[in-house]
Parts: sequence; C-alpha cells; structure tokens
Amino acid sequence: MVLKVRYVRTLSDVVEPVASWLRTGFDGRGVFGADHILLPANGAKAWLLPELAQRVGNRPGKNDGVIANVQVGYLGSLNKFIVPQRFHNTDPWSIESMTAAILGLIAKDPLYESISRRTGGALSAAAHLADRFDRYHARRPIMIRAWEKGSPVMAPTTADSFNDGEWRAADLGDQRWQFDLWRALRDVIGVAPWPVQIEAALQQLRRGENLVGVPPRLMVAGMQSLSLGAIELLEAFGHVSEIEVLLVHPSPVLAKRWANEAAGSEVPRGALQLRPADDDLPGDVHPLVHSWLRGARELQQMLASRGLEPVLHSVDLATAPPTLLGNIQNAVSENDLQPHPVRAADDLSVQIHRCYNLTRQVEVLHDALLHAFHDLDNLAPHEVVIVSPRLAEAAPVLEAVFDRTVTVEADGVERQVRIPLAVAERQLRFINEGAEFLAALLELLTGRFDVTSFLAVATSSLVAEHLGIDGEAISVWQRQIDRTRVRWGLSAEQRTAMGLATKAESVHTWRAAIERSLLGAALPDTVAAMELGGVVPLNDLGVDDIDALAQLVQVFDAIEKLELATRRAASRHIAEWCSEIEQTIIALCGDGDRLSGAFELLDNLALSTMAINAEGASHRLGVAVPFVEVASHLLGQISGIPGHQPLRTGAVTATSMMPLRGVPYRVVCLLGIDDGTFGVGELETDDLIGRQVFIGDDDPRVDSRRQLLDAVLSAVDRVIITCDGRSIQNNAIIPLTTALAEFVDFARLHGAGEREDKAGSDIEFLHPRHATSSRNFIHGGVVPGRVWAFSTGVRDVAGKVGFATTPIAANHALAPARPSGVVELASLTSFVQSPLEMFVNEILGVSTWKENHAADEAVIPFASDLRTQRRFVDGYIAGKISAESGWTPLMHSQVARLNGDVPIGAYGDAEIEKLQTLAESLLTTCQTHSVQPIPPAATPVFLSIAEDLALKGNIPHLQIAEQLIGVVRASKYYDRDHAELGVRLLAATAAGLGVRHGITIHQHSDNKKADQAQARLIYLGDTVDRVEAARRLHELSELRGAASVTPMPSFGDTVDAIFTDPTNLDFDKGRLRFDRFVSSDDFADSLERRIYGNEPDFTAIFNPRGPIIDFWSRFHGVFHFTRGKATGISGKLPHGNSHWGIL
Repeated sequence: MVLKVRYVRTLSDVVEPVASWLRTGFDGRGVFGADHILLPANGAKAWLLPELAQRVGNRPGKNDGVIANVQVGYLGSLNKFIVPQRFHNTDPWSIESMTAAILGLIAKDPLYESISRRTGGALSAAAHLADRFDRYHARRPIMIRAWEKGSPVMAPTTADSFNDGEWRAADLGDQRWQFDLWRALRDVIGVAPWPVQIEAALQQLRRGENLVGVPPRLMVAGMQSLSLGAIELLEAFGHVSEIEVLLVHPSPVLAKRWANEAAGSEVPRGALQLRPADDDLPGDVHPLVHSWLRGARELQQMLASRGLEPVLHSVDLATAPPTLLGNIQNAVSENDLQPHPVRAADDLSVQIHRCYNLTRQVEVLHDALLHAFHDLDNLAPHEVVIVSPRLAEAAPVLEAVFDRTVTVEADGVERQVRIPLAVAERQLRFINEGAEFLAALLELLTGRFDVTSFLAVATSSLVAEHLGIDGEAISVWQRQIDRTRVRWGLSAEQRTAMGLATKAESVHTWRAAIERSLLGAALPDTVAAMELGGVVPLNDLGVDDIDALAQLVQVFDAIEKLELATRRAASRHIAEWCSEIEQTIIALCGDGDRLSGAFELLDNLALSTMAINAEGASHRLGVAVPFVEVASHLLGQISGIPGHQPLRTGAVTATSMMPLRGVPYRVVCLLGIDDGTFGVGELETDDLIGRQVFIGDDDPRVDSRRQLLDAVLSAVDRVIITCDGRSIQNNAIIPLTTALAEFVDFARLHGAGEREDKAGSDIEFLHPRHATSSRNFIHGGVVPGRVWAFSTGVRDVAGKVGFATTPIAANHALAPARPSGVVELASLTSFVQSPLEMFVNEILGVSTWKENHAADEAVIPFASDLRTQRRFVDGYIAGKISAESGWTPLMHSQVARLNGDVPIGAYGDAEIEKLQTLAESLLTTCQTHSVQPIPPAATPVFLSIAEDLALKGNIPHLQIAEQLIGVVRASKYYDRDHAELGVRLLAATAAGLGVRHGITIHQHSDNKKADQAQARLIYLGDTVDRVEAARRLHELSELRGAASVTPMPSFGDTVDAIFTDPTNLDFDKGRLRFDRFVSSDDFADSLERRIYGNEPDFTAIFNPRGPIIDFWSRFHGVFHFTRGKATGISGKLPHGNSHWGIL
C-alpha cells in the first residue's frame, strides 16, 4: 500500500487525474464497492461531479459518461473511516453535549463569572468553552492526549527539550483552569475524547492492521492545505490502503523552489514546529505573492518534516490570455517580477467598482454583469459566480435587484433582460419557515414588544393558517395600532418588570390598544371620555370588527402566557424552557409539518442536556438558566448556515467566500470587499491555540488574502470587485481595505495604470451615489469608453428628475409653457409653497409625506411630536368653543393622557400646562383680531384668469363679514401658511370678493415664548387690483407648467439670498448659503439631494443664464413678500413689524 502526493496548479487541473483514477482500480473492491473522494468543500463537489460524469464511462469522443457508486466527502470526515460511531450515533463530545455538561460545571462556580459576563451568561459561556474545546480536539490533538494522561501542559514544540523518549512541553501557567475544567468535563462524559480514540486506531493502522470501514483506496483532491492531524491520518491509511492526494499550488516555480529549501528537514514525531515570528522576505519573490502563498509554503514544510516528497507539477509556459487578468495569473504562476506595459483601454478583465454603500454595490454589480453578457461571447448565467464576505447583508438586496426584468439598449437595439440568480448559503431562518417563526418569537420575547416584532409573529402565515386570520383582520389590527399609537410593551405590568418605573403607565402598550378597541366596538360612538377602568374607547369601530379583534386577543394571550412564565421563574432548566416555547408555538400555529424546523431545534437542544450513564439510565445535564440565555443560544443556531444548499444551478450563483473557492468560472464577482470583512477573527488572549502558533495554523489575515487570490486565479475572462468608495454620511473618500490595496499595487506592476484624476488606479471606477445620476448616461462618465447604465427605464427616470444624458447648455432659457383649460387652486397653492415638492409629488408620483414619529418606534416619548401637540391644542379649542358633554380642561387632559397624546408622568404635566396656555393665547389673539378659531365653510370660486385658462377651487377660512382670511395654527412654522394665504388673497381679489388681507395666528417663533400666540398680517399692495391679481395667477400657472418639466430647487435659503435685491442678483451670497445648506444635516433628508445627488454643483444649477434663475426671477416678479407696515386696513392689526405685503 502507498501514499502518493502530487501538486496541480488549479482546482480545474484535478478533473483529469480524478477521472483517470476512477477508470482504474476496480480489482479487489467488489461489484458494489464504492470509491471515496474527499474534496475541500461542497461547492467543489457540485462542480466536480458533473465534470467527472462527462469523462468516466463515456464513449470515445463523447461527453456522455456516468458517475455512480462514488461517495464524496470532505477532509473533516476522514475520522469516520476509523471511528464511525462518532458520526452515526449520539456524540458525547459534540459541541451541543459538551455545552450542557460544561453549563453544569460552571454555572455556580465564581471562577467562571468573568467569562459568563463577557459572553452574555452562563449558557453562552458554556457554548463558548465547548466550541473552544472542540477546536482543541481538532487542532491540538497532541495536547488533548496529554490532558487525558493527566498532564496540564501545552502542545510540545520542537523548541522544547526531549528526554527519556518524551517531549517536555511547557506548563499551562495561568491557564491551568482550562485543563481542570476539561478534566471535570471528561469525568462527566465518561468516554475518551476523539483524539485519544483516533490515536489508538492509528497505532493499529501503522502496524498494518486494517480496520473495518477503511476503504481500500482513497482520493483526496483539490486541497490547498492539510492540518498535521490530516497528514497523520493519511500516512496511517497508506499502510493499509492506496491513498492519492492532489494538492493545489498556483505557482509551479515557487513550489519547486520551496521543495528544495524544505528538503531534508524532517522533524521528530510528537512535536510541532512553531511559526517564525519574523518571516524573511526573499528579494526575488514578490512580497504579496510570498504572503498570499504562505499556507502553500508551510504545507510543503510540513510534508517535508514527515519525510513526504510530493510530485511537483511541471513548469510549463503560462497559457493565460494577454490581458491584465492573464498577466496577474501568469505572474503568480511564474513568479514574474517584471513590470508590464499599461493595459489596453478596452481591457476590462479586472474591475474595481467603488460605491457609496452595499445596496449601491449590488446595483453596480448588476450593471457590470449586463456589460459582461454583452462583451463576452456566449457567456451563460451558470458561468458567473458572486462571492461575498457580506452575504447575509447582501442576500435580500441581491434578490431584490436581480429579481426584475429591465429594458436595456445595446448597439441600438432594445430588449428585455433578466439575470437569473440563486443565493446559496442562506441562514436557516430564511430557508425554513418553522425556524423563521421560532426566531421571530424569540426576538419578540427578548425585545421590547415593539410593533414590528409583534406583527412578525402575529401576521405569520403559520399563525394566520392556524387561527383563520385573513388580510381584512390584519387591516383592522393595523388601523387600531396606528390610532392607539402602540410603541412598546405588552402591558403596564410587563413594562414595570423591565424596570421602566415602580409602576409603569399602560399608554402605548398592546393591552391598552386591545382594551380601547374592544370597548370601542362594544359602545356607541361619542366624545372621547373615560369609561370602565379608565379606558378611553375608540370611535368608528363596529361589531364587524369584533372577530378580528378577538383573533388579536388570541395571539396576545399566547404571547403573554410565555412572557409571564419568563417573569415568574427567573431561571429554569433548558429542557423546561424548550417545552414552554414549544407549547406557545402550538397555541399560535398548531403542530403541522411546516413547523418541523422549529420543533427539531427545540428537541435537539433539550436532548443535548440528557446523558446516559454507565448503567444505561438517562439524566439531565446542566442547571437552571434565564430564558434570555436559551433564546440567545437558539437564535445563534437559527442564524447558522445549514449544508446541502444548491451551489450549481443554471443561474448566477451567489455565496460566501468559501464554498466555491477555487472553482473555475468565466466571470468571478467579489461583492462587499470592505473594511472589517476581511482578516477578522483574532483569537482571544486565553485561547491556547493563539498562544502557540504552529506552521500550518490558520491565519485570518493571510487567509483573506489567499481567498482574494483564489478568486482572481479561478476567473477565466473577468474579475469584478465592488467595495465602498465614499462615506454616505459625509462623502469622504474611504480607502481600500489592506488586502485590496495590496492587490491593486500588484495589478499596477502587471499593467494597471493611473486614473487621469489621480484618484487611484485606472481599474478603479468611482460611481455616483444614485443610479439616476447623469454620469451613468454620459459616455465615459463612469467607465472610460462606454456609457455605464444599460437600463432605459432608469435613464427615463433620470431624465424626469433633471439628469439629462447630455449637459444642459449654459445659456439655456426657461422653456415657455402655455397652460390652458382649468387650473386647480389647490394645485397652484402647493406649487407656490414648494415648486420642487410639487414636482416630486405630482409629476414623479413620489410621496414626500413624513410622519413626525414612527408608529413602531420602541420608545416612550418624553415630549410630544409637533403634530400631536397641534392635535391637543385643536381639541382644546374645539372643546372649549362647543362645550359638549360637560367638557372641561381637566377632562381633556385626562383623555389626552390615556390616549398617549402627552408624555408620561411629570413630563406630561409640564406639557399639558404649556399647551393649555398656548391654546388660551390663541383664542385670545383670535378674539383680538376678529379671526374665527374654527374656520367657516370654504368659499367656492371659478374665474377666468386668461383667455383660455380658468381657476377653480375653494378658498378656506374666508370671513366675508370681516373682509379677511384667517389662519390659526398651533405651530411656529408659518412660511407655508403665508404662501398659501398669498395665493388665496390673489384668488379672492381676482374673483371680486373684496378681501385684500389676511391674518395668521401661530405659536410664537421665539422658543422662550412657546406658550404664546403671535399674529401676522398678509396683505396685497395697492397696485394689485382685480386685473393684476388675475394676471399674476396666470403667470404663476405658466411657471407651474415650467416647474412640471424641470425641477426648480431652492437649496434652503439659497434662492432668497440670491434674490435679496431682485434688481441686482447676489450670487456670491447665494453660494455661501448653498455651501452651508449642502454641508448641513438638513441636506441629507432634502428633496434637493434626492434629485441632484450628494455633490450638487452650484454653478451648474444656478447658472445666471440657465432655466432655474430665469424661473425664480419671474417667480419673484409676481409673488414675493416684502416686509412693511400696511395702510388703509381697518380693524385691530398685528404689530407693524409683522406685516408682510405682496406688492
């Protein structure tokens, strides 16, 4: 028998040797004997088996073979050949079993309090330590064997002394506690650990004694590295079986060199080689390649230390194409240090796209693939792979962006394109609805019972099916949630238990919402007042809503029962908590097959706490723990990635970095290569693996570089990389990650040039923040030599929002607009208030409505939002004027408290006092200026304002007797009301109603006088007669038409600054205000940023001869407020400083 080891350059080079191996070796294994192949990952399996099927048993010249009776596993399953019971029976040394046993050992021991605090509780600490011991078993088996013998030592190294046939390993020192805990765990489990059992089996194999289960021959293919334990196993197998190992080493030149350097360096068995702290860099090897291939170099050293001499691959001339990608691949293969000429301008074989965030990266990647399908002949979706270290974040965005058909225009032809995508490696919660529901339930119980979390459970299809909940019922729930403003908390008692207060209030809780809704459905509608138990019933509910509310009560009761259980018992045994959770799931969803994923997780966790003693009797392991620790443990399992997900389909495959590592694809995309995603995973200071770093040990920093290299080497035609390029907060440049920056430097040596703007290499493309940016539609705007965006739909939207595909001429004047027919007064008013908002709302059809508070915000406010304050004041005014049902200020404030209209406790007292004072001040001010606080019915108007144009609408707040229009609002913001009132005055004057002034009464603009009212006068100048008013309304209608074609921004008070003197425009002052606005927090949420992106250009937007300045010049000519004291108006008027005229 023999062990053969040889090298190949890439994973694709293993196909023919493995196929040849399968065609031979039938003698001696029987008709039904299976061949065994071990591969690096399931992605390699998914790729290799179809390749082999074309070559094994095929007819000459045909790819019609078949592969059968071949068992494919992974390197980690080598042990199953000699200790199969570990894989087929309950494993007492599994992480789950160790967790339960360790929990019983550490829960009440003060020695472990610090690690429990650090990891989030005793159960988390136990799981953490179980995982650590499992890694010790796999990566430090020599140390575990010493611990089994009772020796508290580290793993022996070649630097230790060797006496009496044994290595004298270093003492554990201050980490002796790990040995003591492991020994106690060993006593609880009562079975020797796997490293000890495996060593006993290896001794038999080395003596030539075969074991049941060891195959007569074994192929190990495609590995880049082998652990020392794996090498020992393969060596032992070689005594009784034929073992062939195909290792991947991308550089035949360096493999030959390093083999010569490692020759004759055998190391005595039983000790490990420490990795040198300072790794000398040879001058004739590129430092990046030296770092990239450290794992391959160390594997050669390890093999040489065991006396194994692999067969090296031949040093052939490179065959990669003469592109930048080919140059890089050849340079690694041949250790080429010579600089190459700058790549051809149309060479897009290596691309790095720098974007604003992950969502934008996905959008850009979609465009990049559209280019790839256009550029590369016969490229098929299954020949493209997307790998990402941020797959969990990117998966929903990928599915949203790729799951659409776009109209693209290429070579003058439009066609419909949809790129099929399959996201592999989704978390368990995303592929199993039972696990998803369990996760939602646990997140709800360990959270604040906010609206989003509660509805994730209540509206689950599993709950809906079991309880018969339909869409109409959910609509009823949602209306009541919005009306009662549920924030967080099941009830006042639950809030109190969470420490909100000694006795929390019930406002904004689920119980309060249900009680108010049920009482409202049972009682007739009336003025809001306290009823039974201090509940304020909701109006506009009927008996038809009771069934829906009853279903909500069912959900609430099931959830509250489990929540009460978590409060009654601070800690319970894990199995008991699993039973409670299971009963809640059954109450909500039943016990159908769709819930098997949830029940399996709960059953497995409960079973892991059971052990079998020597007499065969079962007993519980572990101790009582809080509910939150069990929930956290289960959520961690649900967030894991189960195996056996499809990795090779007919679609583009998206996966994490590992499963398809090294598998050849024509186009390889690396998504989300951002800071914090590569080279992470440093070991803790008390982790013994980190205290001794041996040759062959994993290094996350080096491995991340190798992952990047593997992706580049596995690409045939193109590598597409996306990463963050600018901060979405402040637009600052984000530097490339270290691994990517090193790669760019390597690419510069082999053909990458520099950008013309010196902002990096010419393979880095800086993308605008928005898909609708004009740069995406301008030739060379993003990528030299081409228009980046394909989608005609996006281009059309870009044109609508002012992003033309060609720049607007500097002297482009405002296009004339001739409205005809009928213009609505309300539409004209919204235009005058904000031309840009009108454009976005009415022309683009995008709502700009913003709630002042989020209905599912899981906090109790300590100040009311502005809209709620206005509602309180309006209700106070209406109640005092009508005085229905014995209305009193006290009654109003009590109802407001129960409604949640004011903050809780003393905060509410202060707010009620302020708002009541404001309401009284508004009433007094209205009386002073003869303004009706409750407006009269609106006055309809229909008048001609031009030969072919009429104005139609209603003028609210018009008081004919007082000859004024009044506006009363409990808000200090008056600009929009003034604009609205100005248009109404023009309409009233043009209609001949004789009303030429109005009075607005608002909350005082001085915050120190926020409980007082402030009156202002709006009037028309003497020159604005009936004819002039009609002319100005017609002019505004024309301007509205222009603003419907081109967005007209104001950028804060930039326009006002420019037009401080309409006869002498001040662009310098305007630029200062523009810069101030763009750098302020207000810009982030502004419509201007939506339209013009993150980097608007003042000169381009406010070009003195451009359409926007032309628009605002005409606008100010017909509708501009000037402060000045009015004359000739009778009655009590506001102070002269508060007079605003349209002159």
